[in-house]
Amino acid sequence: MTKALERYVSSEAAANLRAAFTLTDRADIRALVAQAGFRDIRIRIRSRLTRYPSLAEYVLGYLSGTPMAGPVAALDDVTRREMVEDVCSSLQEYVDDDGMAAPWEAHLVTAQV
Repeated sequence: MTKALERYVSSEAAANLRAAFTLTDRADIRALVAQAGFRDIRIRIRSRLTRYPSLAEYVLGYLSGTPMAGPVAALDDVTRREMVEDVCSSLQEYVDDDGMAAPWEAHLVTAQV
């Protein structure tokens, strides 16, 4: 998704979006939580399927809640529509008869102060 976005916004804006997904190593997460003063740290992987009936609406809605909101809003209507079409094209493997069905994983951390 971010590769498709880089054609329309600055590489810095695209990097800001990727930054939210860079903390993936469980040991790094545990170390950060421990450094913050927590103990009894427990990390579990959670998986989920995100469904949305319209891929285009999902793309714009998702981006509106990220650091990309400003750069995307600054695009003219034609360029924004092209960007959404490009991103949707890159996500076609996640579309079924009911719309978008994209899997995602996250680390769930619980700890004590």
